[in-house]
Amino acid sequence: MDFQDVPSSEEALKMFSSLSLVGQTAVYVVIVSIVRIILEHGVFKAVGKFFGIKDERSRSKFAEASWFFSFYFVAFTFALYQFGYKEGWLFNTADYWVCNRAVSPDEVHPDIDPLVCPGGIYEPYSLIQLGQYTAAMLFLLTPVLTSRKGHKDFAVMMIHHFAAGFVIYLSIVFGYLRVGVAIMMVHDVSDIFLESAKMFKYLENSNFQKMVGINPGTIMNVDFVVFAAVFAVSRLYVYPRYLLRSVWYEMYEFLEQPRRFMNPGRYFCSPMLWILQALHVYWFYLIMRMIIRAVREKNVAKDIRSDSESD
Repeated sequence: MDFQDVPSSEEALKMFSSLSLVGQTAVYVVIVSIVRIILEHGVFKAVGKFFGIKDERSRSKFAEASWFFSFYFVAFTFALYQFGYKEGWLFNTADYWVCNRAVSPDEVHPDIDPLVCPGGIYEPYSLIQLGQYTAAMLFLLTPVLTSRKGHKDFAVMMIHHFAAGFVIYLSIVFGYLRVGVAIMMVHDVSDIFLESAKMFKYLENSNFQKMVGINPGTIMNVDFVVFAAVFAVSRLYVYPRYLLRSVWYEMYEFLEQPRRFMNPGRYFCSPMLWILQALHVYWFYLIMRMIIRAVREKNVAKDIRSDSESD
């Protein structure tokens, strides 16, 4: 191939932008999956081996938890800085809809749909998250590529990933990108501590304490307590009190009158949002069961949300 035939970065970006949303999502699924496989098998398993995790299955689970921890931590930290600190709209739910507000004809730029947020970082960020949720479903369905085998919550996790992914997809389609970003952040923040707890769980039967001088079981228990507290605040208070309320009520203040009651985005998204809330309540019930057991046994023996086997 002649080097002159290779598209420039601008041409490649235009080609990517011309793809349908499904096509763009597929590209991100492939990218996320490749990055995950490389990090899990090329980096995180090596870290587990370095700390002396001898069992291959435990190393695989440690690598998987390390991947999810890294993804959630980077995604949440970036979003908090970009949307909370730099752009400053994250903590005011009314600002979620400024890109969707009803405007007079004089205010509408001829090349911009007033109901769709113009470009920016919102769509790439959302597509990466959508790629992650879609890839997670594929990994759950492909035991060869993942250590998540024989889990009793397989169906629940699939429902969660589908509902979350569908909400992200609809937020892109209908231009509700800011509230979509906020919903993703509410989910990511607690999972940072959950995945960290899992990492240290699999380090219990290793040389970590000898090498670092810290008991991984202690860190695991602290992580899980923080996870439970953050989960309760973010998913049982912030999510319904601010995000569900914003979708049901504040949206009305910014949509044009004809779109308020027949808005497809609202009625497609809402069932998925309530499914997620039902899963939050179910998982918090399991978390409380686990905390009670941990108090009795003085140790977080295993993660009820994701493990069905004794480790």
